[in-house]
Amino acid sequence: MNSSSHPSMCKSDTSTTSSSPFFLARIGSQFLTAVVVYLWMANRFRFQSNRPALSADAKINLELIPEAKEPWFARYMVTFFTVGLLLPLVTIFFGPKDLGLVSTPHVFVLWCQIIMETLTMEDPNVHNFIRLLVPIGFSVYRMRNLAIWCTACWELLSSKWEEGDEGNYWYYYWGMGLSVANLLGWTYNLFVMLLLRITPPFMEPERSPLAPVEWKGELIPILLQEPAVVAPTHQKES
Repeated sequence: MNSSSHPSMCKSDTSTTSSSPFFLARIGSQFLTAVVVYLWMANRFRFQSNRPALSADAKINLELIPEAKEPWFARYMVTFFTVGLLLPLVTIFFGPKDLGLVSTPHVFVLWCQIIMETLTMEDPNVHNFIRLLVPIGFSVYRMRNLAIWCTACWELLSSKWEEGDEGNYWYYYWGMGLSVANLLGWTYNLFVMLLLRITPPFMEPERSPLAPVEWKGELIPILLQEPAVVAPTHQKES
């Protein structure tokens, strides 16, 4: 039997291919579970649930950068929220189904990142290094989703050119532009804003005191002592 006469037999199962939205969403769920377990264990068994900072009554900064209250940072956050979450959601609910599907993995993981950042930043028992790992780790993971999103939008736009369906072109130009804007924006956010601007001052010893550990066999961290926790005054840096 000639499989070319049966188009359905020529199509791969999009639910199992490594670039399909369903596969990426499923892997995203597994990634989220693994990240929650890892961060909890790292915070508890390597950083002692931030007890050194609490016992020293350290000035715990719950904001990533001192400029967080300045106007430029508010504009920065609004821009990324709009381009990274709001506009993709509009595309998912009001655009063509195929265009919405390829946007979903990015939106799902970004939404999980926002939730995790909110939970860790508001808890004084979370060490600053763990707070940084959340946006950095999720951003690194989302790079693949963003690249696949751009590729999928290009393939959808190319297929519309081949079909000559000029009436729906603008939807797919929109999807292409939105995916590229997200890829460029989140790449800058990871490699410049997070790694070069936020991380260095945030990890200063006086802001992020470390728990004393001994590395058993040079591989496994073992806590050496449990500092007593006193009633801290959790101030935010202005």
